[in-house]
Amino acid sequence: MQFCGRRIPGVDDEPDMIRGLCRILEARGWHVRLALGGCEALEMAIQQVPEVILMDIVMPGMNGIEACREIRRICHGVPVIFMTGFSVLEPRAREVEASAFLSKPIDLGKFFGVLESLLRVGKRP
Repeated sequence: MQFCGRRIPGVDDEPDMIRGLCRILEARGWHVRLALGGCEALEMAIQQVPEVILMDIVMPGMNGIEACREIRRICHGVPVIFMTGFSVLEPRAREVEASAFLSKPIDLGKFFGVLESLLRVGKRP
């Protein structure tokens, strides 16, 4: 599936963790912008509502859970895919109605399956 012209923020306080995934997305036609934390992701979402958000949970300052809560308040229905190395945080992600929860390292097949599913059915939490 090609995703031409779609916009997506990749949010992680460790940009090297998400850069590889961003390069793959860009090769498939996405316009990816990196955000280094929850506050920056919120600012991006306010400026232009994204198609979907890829977000780490554990970040200094505004973490992914807090950012998701604020983004949901402002941009209703934007899918948020949480990606984290801390699987014990999945219940907290569910509390803020995460569209998906993926454990790091990311399984690309699973990631693209989730992404395609969210876009195909227009799933909005």
